[in-house]
Amino acid sequence: MEVLIILVPLSVLILLVAVWLLFKMITSGQLQESEGAAWRILMDNDTTATHASPDDPPRQ
Repeated sequence: MEVLIILVPLSVLILLVAVWLLFKMITSGQLQESEGAAWRILMDNDTTATHASPDDPPRQ
């Protein structure tokens, strides 16, 4: 039971540090628009790609 004297305050301290880091990240903007980069890499919007016309022979 003596170990609880150390573990309980230590766990509360770790929790407070985690909450402080979370709020610091939120206020600095690190958690804003988390899906933008993920969607950007999936979208295929290449403007340099050439499209085959119906008159072109099929590729082998």
